[in-house]
Amino acid sequence: MAEEHKLQCINKIKSEKINVQHNITKTLLSSGNYMLRKRQPRLIREKRDIYVTKKTDFKAQLKKCEKLFNIGISEIIIHGLGAAIKRACNLALQLKEIHHNSLDLDIKTSTEELIDDFEPLNDDYDYEMKIRRNSAIHIRVFRKEAMVHWLGLTIFEIWINLVSLTIFTILLALKLDDNYFLEQAGWWVVFSPLFIADGFNTYFCAIIFIRMHMEGMIQVAILRALWSLISLLLIFVFKYLLCKKLSGQSALEYSEVLSPVFILLQLIAVRACQLH
Repeated sequence: MAEEHKLQCINKIKSEKINVQHNITKTLLSSGNYMLRKRQPRLIREKRDIYVTKKTDFKAQLKKCEKLFNIGISEIIIHGLGAAIKRACNLALQLKEIHHNSLDLDIKTSTEELIDDFEPLNDDYDYEMKIRRNSAIHIRVFRKEAMVHWLGLTIFEIWINLVSLTIFTILLALKLDDNYFLEQAGWWVVFSPLFIADGFNTYFCAIIFIRMHMEGMIQVAILRALWSLISLLLIFVFKYLLCKKLSGQSALEYSEVLSPVFILLQLIAVRACQLH
């Protein structure tokens, strides 16, 4: 509710300023001696940046934002300038409502310098340039699940891991309590659901990488794929070493077996600091 009230107040103030600037420009052009050409502001060209204007289709922008979240993007930034501030606020609030408040908003405002070129319509007047300032809003829309954000996992990946852990727990209980899987291969059978889950997660990450690459988000796709592969590799190595240790096929100490987990925890800590 606090974010919604803040957006409404900002929207009202900016609308009043826009009306004043519009009246000044209209007065300058009323003489009929100049033609106004507005220079386009410099924009940051990244896929997670959504620029809202008065002419863009609201439903198309909403669909684009939904598509970014569905392919694994954890946050987007909605930019609105001048008269488009109201549409930017409405877009952010609509996204929050669609996701049932599972998204959060981080709102920032700024003042952008814009250049207007007044080109004379006859030779009696000189070329003039006017620098004006216009208000802008930048709304960062991000998921509330901080743990999911830190781990870089999607809901589907978490679901796969939970299912595999459930099956692993059942097999582990059977081996410890009822003496199933007595031979050396028994521990490999117990750990098999976890290895299968790693295979599914790797396949899912490959699909996400291909989709993001086709959408043009090459840098984001590479970073996400790199993080996913590193985390999957470290977890796989840990489970492999632990399984060999329990089967009596390895003389490694448990501290050495747990070393991939220690490395992964350090990487998660670094990632959490970078995200916040």
